[in-house]
Amino acid sequence: MQSVRELSSGTPRGWPGLPEDLPPPIESTRLDELAKRHPRIAALRSKLAAAQAEIDVAKSNRNADPVIGASVSRDGENDIVGLSFSIPLYVRNDYSDEVDSAASNALAVEARMHAEYERLQAQLKTALENYQSSRNALQDWNQAVSGRLDEGLDLLERLWQVGELNATEYLLQIQQRLDTRASGLRLQAQTWSSWTNWLVVSGDWQAGLSELGL
Repeated sequence: MQSVRELSSGTPRGWPGLPEDLPPPIESTRLDELAKRHPRIAALRSKLAAAQAEIDVAKSNRNADPVIGASVSRDGENDIVGLSFSIPLYVRNDYSDEVDSAASNALAVEARMHAEYERLQAQLKTALENYQSSRNALQDWNQAVSGRLDEGLDLLERLWQVGELNATEYLLQIQQRLDTRASGLRLQAQTWSSWTNWLVVSGDWQAGLSELGL
């Protein structure tokens, strides 16, 4: 909390409230698009571009341009103009090893990027399915149970007060409803956890938080 206060421009008034319902999951058809613009893939794409640039540098060293030079001197009253023309001869080093090394490095980076892309797609698919499943289960629980719990508790209290239930029956019924409420809270926590995991895996947490107005 102290770190949060230090980072903020003023004293925080309180943490933002959390909404009762979470945003709907994205369509599974968008996973490919999301994977392509994921920060991990973007970083590897930059590395690949740098590796490909190294190939161009190595090739340019291998195929250096001829060097043309000019000189002016004087011999008595005569001006002498000299021209020189040289072509690099790589007798000892033709830079083929450098080109091969740069090409090999680029291929390795490209292979790593494709492997990371496949791994990321699998992670996104799993995270999305977990979130969909948890969110659907929570919605079903809310529709089937949540609203009736409070009504049931009120009814139990009235029955106990008029003597329709003894203390043991009343406490037993209360315990059962509290257990049901606890299971709903656990399901809610699981749904929030799967949602935050989805944000972490997708790398799209800014868009996710903005959907909630946070």
